[in-house]
Amino acid sequence: GMYLRDLLSLLEKHCQITAQDLGKTVRLEIHCPENPYTAKAYVLLSVLRNLMTNALEAGKTHEVLLRFSYEPGTAWDKLTVEDDGPGIPQEDLQEIFVPGFSTKINYSTGEVSRGLGLNLVKDLVEHSLLGEISVASQPGNTCFLLKIPPDAWREG
Repeated sequence: GMYLRDLLSLLEKHCQITAQDLGKTVRLEIHCPENPYTAKAYVLLSVLRNLMTNALEAGKTHEVLLRFSYEPGTAWDKLTVEDDGPGIPQEDLQEIFVPGFSTKINYSTGEVSRGLGLNLVKDLVEHSLLGEISVASQPGNTCFLLKIPPDAWREG
C-alpha cells in the first residue's frame, strides 16, 4: 500500500517526464486535505496515470494545466482529474469508455491508439474500487470524476 500524497508524488514525476517527452511543460495543482493510506495503490496509480497521460497527450498548448482533487466523504470519496485542454467533442463523450474507441488517430499515417485505456480505467474503478466514473467536457476543460466508497480503497 501507499499514502495518497506519496502516490501523487510518483504521478507528478511521471507527468513531468511525459510532458518533457512530448515537448511540453505541465503544471500540476493538487488539492489533498487528508492523506489516507490505501492498499489499492497500484489500481489508483493505473487509473490516475492513464487520465493524466491522456490529458497531456491531448493538450494543444506548450503548457498543460492538470488539477487533482481529493474530497473525503462518508458515502463517497471524490477524486477528480481536470485539465485545460481542447475538450472531448460532445459526440465522443458517450463512446470514450467503449473498447477500441479512440480519438488518437493520425489520418496521414493511419496510426491509431488501441482505444483500451479508458475502458480499462472504467473497469478498474467499477470492479476493483467498487466506484463510478463520469466525465464532463467542453473546450478548455475536461473533468473526470471518480466516486469511490471509502471502505473500498482507504484504510484506517
